[in-house]
Amino acid sequence: MDWYRNAKCIIQSVKISIVSYSDVTEFAALEGEGDKSLAY
Repeated sequence: MDWYRNAKCIIQSVKISIVSYSDVTEFAALEGEGDKSLAY
């Protein structure tokens, strides 16, 4: 939102998966931040 409470971006979630931490795939590393490790 901007200062006038007007939407500036609309995001659509296409797929949401809930998995345990030990089952996180390499996709998380591709989209991640920092040093690209799960420990970060």
